[in-house]
Amino acid sequence: MAKSKKELYAEVSSNVTKLLQANGVSDAIVAEVQKAIDASLKPGKFGATSVNLDEVTKKDSDGNITEILCNVSNKWLPASVEYFYEDLSGKSKIVVDGVALKRLSRQAEAIRKKFIAAQAKESQKITAQVLNEEISNAEGKQLLADLAAQKPDFSEVRA
Repeated sequence: MAKSKKELYAEVSSNVTKLLQANGVSDAIVAEVQKAIDASLKPGKFGATSVNLDEVTKKDSDGNITEILCNVSNKWLPASVEYFYEDLSGKSKIVVDGVALKRLSRQAEAIRKKFIAAQAKESQKITAQVLNEEISNAEGKQLLADLAAQKPDFSEVRA
């Protein structure tokens, strides 16, 4: 049977520590290596945070969720599968008409995907210009940095 993430982490951590100590590596370096192992392998809730439902949902007078704050566009949208993706993992606490919903709106995700595709295309174009010596390496780096600094425009997200 496959090992759990927790068991795998414990085994890797222990074996690396033993190996370093057996080879006379200083405790300070062992501690730094352990920090790196913890940062990359230690099981946990990566990116998951507890959310106060009252801050990300609006309810009617009967207590039914009517709107959800999209966590990508930061816009309030009607609480329905027309606007938000269904959460099939069963982890979502936002339940509307018996359906658990993610806080990721369909509109925002479409805009984000289109933005990423456009950035990738532009990045390839800039790289080709550098390789073809149409622009200098420094100009290419600057254009790529400017491109990376851009953010998607979620102003089109509407109810």
